[in-house]
Amino acid sequence: MSYAAALKLGVAEKGTAFVEITAVNDGSARLGAAGDQMNPAADRNSIFYLQIGAFNERVNAQRLTERVSRYLPKNVWIREASNGDQSIYRVQVGPIVTVDLADQLVTTLFDLGINEHHFVTN
Repeated sequence: MSYAAALKLGVAEKGTAFVEITAVNDGSARLGAAGDQMNPAADRNSIFYLQIGAFNERVNAQRLTERVSRYLPKNVWIREASNGDQSIYRVQVGPIVTVDLADQLVTTLFDLGINEHHFVTN
């Protein structure tokens, strides 16, 4: 987002903000870098999660899950992904269906000292 837009929305002082963006489509399709046809509008059926940690050892993911689950209004779960012989354990919260819920989760996590997170789709 541009600085001018951030000023208009009243979020410039915070430095970052979670915003909802709606794509405007003139009806023409765009091509991706690989030549694939891409939908310029966001997929409204996507399910978003807030990923708050990723670990090589499941026990560390379980510790984080136990630490935050009693404070959050949504499911906290561990998603395992494998890359050959190594697994990674991702701690995710969700699904997140509104901007208000995302803001609430981020605020609660910040209060718990968890400042690093990102939004993902599965």
